[in-house]
Amino acid sequence: MASEQARELRQRGITAAKAGDKDEARRLLQQAIRLEPDSEAAWLWLASVARDAQERLFCLNKILEINPNNETALKAIESLNAPPAPAAPVVQPLVKRLPNAPDTRPKTSTQEVMRAQQSQTPGVPLPPADRVAEAQKAVDPIIRESLAPIPTTIKWVHKTTRRAGERDIIIYRMYVAAAITGVLIVLLFISAYAVTTNDQLRGVVFGPSQTPSQTPTPSFTPTFGLTPTPSTTPRVTWTPSPQPPNSLPTSNPYALPRVTAVYPPILERPLLDAALALDRGQVSAALPTLQAERERTFDARFEANPYYYEALARVAQGRYNDALEILEEAEGRLEERSDDPSIPALIDAGYAQVYWALARQALDAGNPAGAQEPLAEMEARAEAAIQRDFRIVAPYLVLAEAYARQGRRGDALEVLNRALNRDELDSNTVLIMAKAQLLYEQGDREQALYQAFLARYVDPTTEGAYRLQIQISMERGQYGQAVLYCQDYLYYFPGKTEAYRLLGEARIAEDNPDLALEAFRRGLSGRTTDADTVAMLRLRAGIYMERRQYALAAEDYSAAVAITGEAEDQIGYMQAAYYNGQLAEARATAETLAAGGSSTNPLVNLILGRVLVDLAGDNDNTSLNRAVTYLTQALNTLPAAQSAQRGATYEYLARANLLLGNTDDALDAINNALAIGDSGSRRYLRAQIYEDDNQRDEAIADMLKRAWDPLRSSSPDPALVLCLNKMDMLRAEDVVENVEAYCKLLGSDIYMLTCLTKGQNLEKLLELLLERLPEGEPVYPDDLVTDQPMRFLAAELIREKALRLTREEVPHALATIVEMWEEVPEKEMIRITASIIVEKQGQKAILIGKGGLMLKQIGTEARVEIEEMVEKKVYLELVVKVRPDWRQNPRMLRDLEYTNQ
Repeated sequence: MASEQARELRQRGITAAKAGDKDEARRLLQQAIRLEPDSEAAWLWLASVARDAQERLFCLNKILEINPNNETALKAIESLNAPPAPAAPVVQPLVKRLPNAPDTRPKTSTQEVMRAQQSQTPGVPLPPADRVAEAQKAVDPIIRESLAPIPTTIKWVHKTTRRAGERDIIIYRMYVAAAITGVLIVLLFISAYAVTTNDQLRGVVFGPSQTPSQTPTPSFTPTFGLTPTPSTTPRVTWTPSPQPPNSLPTSNPYALPRVTAVYPPILERPLLDAALALDRGQVSAALPTLQAERERTFDARFEANPYYYEALARVAQGRYNDALEILEEAEGRLEERSDDPSIPALIDAGYAQVYWALARQALDAGNPAGAQEPLAEMEARAEAAIQRDFRIVAPYLVLAEAYARQGRRGDALEVLNRALNRDELDSNTVLIMAKAQLLYEQGDREQALYQAFLARYVDPTTEGAYRLQIQISMERGQYGQAVLYCQDYLYYFPGKTEAYRLLGEARIAEDNPDLALEAFRRGLSGRTTDADTVAMLRLRAGIYMERRQYALAAEDYSAAVAITGEAEDQIGYMQAAYYNGQLAEARATAETLAAGGSSTNPLVNLILGRVLVDLAGDNDNTSLNRAVTYLTQALNTLPAAQSAQRGATYEYLARANLLLGNTDDALDAINNALAIGDSGSRRYLRAQIYEDDNQRDEAIADMLKRAWDPLRSSSPDPALVLCLNKMDMLRAEDVVENVEAYCKLLGSDIYMLTCLTKGQNLEKLLELLLERLPEGEPVYPDDLVTDQPMRFLAAELIREKALRLTREEVPHALATIVEMWEEVPEKEMIRITASIIVEKQGQKAILIGKGGLMLKQIGTEARVEIEEMVEKKVYLELVVKVRPDWRQNPRMLRDLEYTNQ
């Protein structure tokens, strides 16, 4: 702060001197010198506005005391015909005179004192001689009295009482001791209570510690009569931990990490802040300060740092010629600081970086010939910088990057090793991570991991080391190790969104979506808007889509759209909203995408077509024809590999044509859908098409096959047995024709003619069935009550309570679905969100009840039984949704798992 004020005063004084106002200039420059006595520029300008030759000579001599080689001051003194001021005489230390000692000091007359005051150095006043004499007379009696011997009449006795205030101190100490004792007793009581009531803690305190040890393998002792038996316990293979070199300094985990020193050091705070901003990529914020700092050196001592960092800022802007001009200007001033080798080394390092940027630009443009000259200049400048001052890191990095870009990875590695072999640079994490990245690109994953370990050993806040370790672990399939690295990353960077994203990806890779959701939840709690936040929203939405938690997926995609506005996120939201039953929102988003240039996207066309089919009313041929157009466009653009999407497109195309009355087109579409993937809903749809086309037998056959498909898929040798009832209704001559027709229709030649009313052939039918039932072990254990997942059972329990409590008020057109099932390990509970689906608003009102009492009772009773089933505490949240005619909607039936798909 003082240096800034001195600089401002000096500039104002120089301005006043240039304007001819010598008195004002003298006043300002004297104030600047008081704050900064070693400023050559201030003394030089003060000499130019001095009152007389004696004062000017004094100022010039002060300049020579600061810098004996200042040519301007030497020439000015020669012009005054005066020799430089001699060195000040050594001041003798003061000696105290003894009492009554004769005064041997030379007497000085008043005239001599006055002459000395007139000839003394300006600005250094001396007190008058008479004042000095008076002070000496007053001091002499005090000194004599202090040196007088102590009288011998004093008698010393032992003190029998305490010192003043000692009793209060003792009482205070007793209070403090009592308070500490009380706190210790309370802590001891709490610890004892915790140990006695917590089995896990008691096991930690009193239980034996598990110390890993090798199981010894018995040696083969050739003892007579015994056969040596080798141990069945495999030998333990120890994996050696990486060992850092002894010369590397270790970080202290209990202290703040060391800040990497900037070399050459930057002493000015504004310049340091600007350099750090430039390192973060904030070029526009750093450039004004760098320009001002460079211009300040015109009237002050030459420093290379402002030139170097401003040149780097110009390189970041792509203004390479400006960067070279700045460095040329700095090179022209090198004579001012010929005593410091780091200054020309820094200028050479700047040149190397500019030339490498020019070479990289030519290489990126596919012009290797144009890169040759700047590459040669870069290499020469970088080597020169290293020779002048090997402690500057930038030349090594530039050379290594350039060699690696040219495919000379061995030379690049040699450059980095040359730097890291220096004691002053062996702990530089930038160089260590550059070597780690180079080894990784060469395919040496093991050595790359070791270098990342060294970087973390020196400085655990090296983010690049965590990223590289996680990346290599994921590539190797070591997902658990990647999780550990992510947790280390978060230890030093709590709340870092990138670390949470990497942790979530590792959890997904190790097939642990619940922990991945927890990582994403914590990472998104900060509500940031960076790229990692968007990536976490997309990943979490993908998990929700796989779990059919479409409402939660829609929320995440909507949040991503609010940040990016990208079509990818809009498509995700469109799909999630559609599957969640938000048809209006899905349609609006799809139409926006189509209008915005995504009209050729097959997913957009598919969702638009499905929405139009789902929302189409009776005789709404306009919407249905539009749906056929969108679905046809989707089929034309969907790749053959996306079979599921193509099957769904054919199925909806069949529905649209069926509603339009185009039964032939509908039949072709549903047959294509069945060829891609057979399912009950598609069989049912084809049966509807057959029925509309008056092909009732084919419709019945499809309905039978729909029931037969699950059995056929679960048996290695299925056999379809036809039971043709009402045999007494057929004429004898029609039996063979009907049997052959049905066997051909259903693809089976095993049949039995029965008459249930008369009991004919029932025993033969039973024998026929038993002969074909396969023998085998029980499919399920005896104690297994159901093969359904917990989510399904919880939904059924909620549905049971809703039906029982509402009785006849709500018909059985009621379904339940669990939207979210989240384990909370730290609280040993499960958080469940479920939806109750009804068809009418009146049914919703009945389920909610007055003041929500009915819904609360349903939730309470269901929660109690779910807690008994899962043996954990349960937080249950119920939502009632209206989905008109959901029983006729194949998509809703599929989501509710009422179909095979």
